Amino acid sequence: MKKKNLHQFSTVFGFLLLLSFLGCPPRTHTVTLNFPLFHEVAPIRSDVIVSLKIGEITCSFTLTDKDKPTGSCPNIPLGTHPYTVEYIHNKSGVIIAMATGTMTIQTGDNIVTIPQLNTTMDDDADRFANLQEILAGTNPKISDFNLSVVKSGDGGGTIISVPSGVTCGTDCSELFASSTMVILTATPDAGVIFTGWSDGGCSGRSTCTVIMTQAHNVTATFILMSVQKVVNKSPLNFSYFKDGQDPNLGSVLSEDQQREGLNLLAGYTDWVRGFGTNFGQDKFCGIAKSMGLKVVASAWLGQNLTLNEAEITRIISIANDCRPEIVVVGSEVLLRNDLTEAQLLAYINRVRAAVPPGIPVTTAEIASALWSHPAVMDAVDVIFANFYPYWEGVNLNVAVQAVNADYEYTVELAKGKQVFVSEVGWPSCGDKIGEAVPSLPNAEFYFKNVMSWAKAKKITVFYFEAFDESWKAKLEGPQGACWGLWTKEGVLKPGMYETFAGDLLPASNWEYEKVVGGPGASTIQFTSVPCFNTFNNLVGRVMHINPRQYRVAVYIQIGGGWWTKPTFSQPLTNIGYDGVFTADITTGGVDQQANAISAYLVPEGYLPPTMSGGAVFPQELNSNAIASVIIERGTSCPVVIP
Repeated sequence: MKKKNLHQFSTVFGFLLLLSFLGCPPRTHTVTLNFPLFHEVAPIRSDVIVSLKIGEITCSFTLTDKDKPTGSCPNIPLGTHPYTVEYIHNKSGVIIAMATGTMTIQTGDNIVTIPQLNTTMDDDADRFANLQEILAGTNPKISDFNLSVVKSGDGGGTIISVPSGVTCGTDCSELFASSTMVILTATPDAGVIFTGWSDGGCSGRSTCTVIMTQAHNVTATFILMSVQKVVNKSPLNFSYFKDGQDPNLGSVLSEDQQREGLNLLAGYTDWVRGFGTNFGQDKFCGIAKSMGLKVVASAWLGQNLTLNEAEITRIISIANDCRPEIVVVGSEVLLRNDLTEAQLLAYINRVRAAVPPGIPVTTAEIASALWSHPAVMDAVDVIFANFYPYWEGVNLNVAVQAVNADYEYTVELAKGKQVFVSEVGWPSCGDKIGEAVPSLPNAEFYFKNVMSWAKAKKITVFYFEAFDESWKAKLEGPQGACWGLWTKEGVLKPGMYETFAGDLLPASNWEYEKVVGGPGASTIQFTSVPCFNTFNNLVGRVMHINPRQYRVAVYIQIGGGWWTKPTFSQPLTNIGYDGVFTADITTGGVDQQANAISAYLVPEGYLPPTMSGGAVFPQELNSNAIASVIIERGTSCPVVIP
């Protein structure tokens, strides 16, 4: 067997060994062994055993964190004896280092200096390895490797491992057998957020999984939350109905409850928007103003004209007494078809005439509804447009690209009026819609993306919404309860604080092609055709046009006659910023049994002919369309698109 000298350190430590002699009478001797302090290379706990052999007697001692071996070695006679000191890797049984020599045991204190430690190496180098690597947990020859966790940041928290071993806290390093899968979980202290893992192949804020084929160092970062760190305040849509409360069932928001909710938002926003004046919400403006917040006061309008009258009366009173920054008359009433355009305009004009001069009056609508009602855009003082790519089934990665495109088009139509984003958000739970997937990580990313876009474009965005509210699930499905940046218990959701504190996207991801596909001959095609006797929507795509300058006229054929779709009152389908259009082609009768579908790409402003069973399209449709497509649909499913 070959022997290799180990690098010696100048520092030495005293290693106290009690040698108890049994005899008549018993006598006690103390032996002090001095040798190089090799274990400063890395922390040693119970992974190394010291074995001392004196003649036929063997004593073993465990090195602890305090580097103090313990134990006793009885029945050592006086005189001179050969000895061997071995350092043994506890779990593997490998002899890491050894020393040999002679010692003389005398009455009284005995001091023996070991001149040199040696590592042992087999010829094939498979069993024994360098001592420093072994102690540091970096040598693959030994079956145990060291996992070390470092906490960073100004906050506190605990990291625990499965299998057990790391409880950091206090114990932030542990040896694990080779190939062990170790899962680390971080739990922040109260008022602290865990921002994520780094090093060791780990990232993100979920658990960290490492495979112990080598030593790993992992960093966990904890940040103390403080409103003093907030640099990106966001205007917020505010409603604070708790579990068991439902405004549709008459639940009333007390002043204390509204103040409680607004206090939770303190430091994160300086502008809040309410949604109505009933159920105690008539106090909202005054409470928010008393807390130094700017206010958008709203009247909630619906189909019940009596309730509408009460809302209009209260919003006028609130505007005169509280002086909000903006007054909103109705929210998405055109989308829901609760009111006609004429009814809505009458309410808007009535409120404007009754509120103090200088307070802008508007209504809030999804952007596409505003595009379809230019008279409403003309009537309001500022534009309040809602943008929801989630409801449109848009993939998260291009969702803000879609918002940007729709916002810019709204600005084009606004004739110089300021355009606010009155609602925009992404749920943290719920149903997948198209390519839109609700989840907490997706909601976190979307908030960061929207805030990055808004700051870069200098756009005022009222994020939807402040708090999760369970009652909304009855109306919208499970996602209705998950739109909040804060939970229903009033806890800021993981990942949201970092955006408030200034962590924005490093680069734009919201720019888009103004001409879809670039220059080229304009085309239209179907990408998804519903099967015969089903009720799914028709989906298609246009290329090489500016989608804001064109619309799609869709028709279905039943028997020998063509019919306008979706409806006679809505004969055109909008095209998305990416060239995709979606049309509802089953809006009445036996539409699901249509045997053919046709679509025409026509210029914005052109009103296509209404078809109500005619067998032939007027020539003017072909003259005005720049592209068209038709498909014969049989009864086989799926429909093969040529």
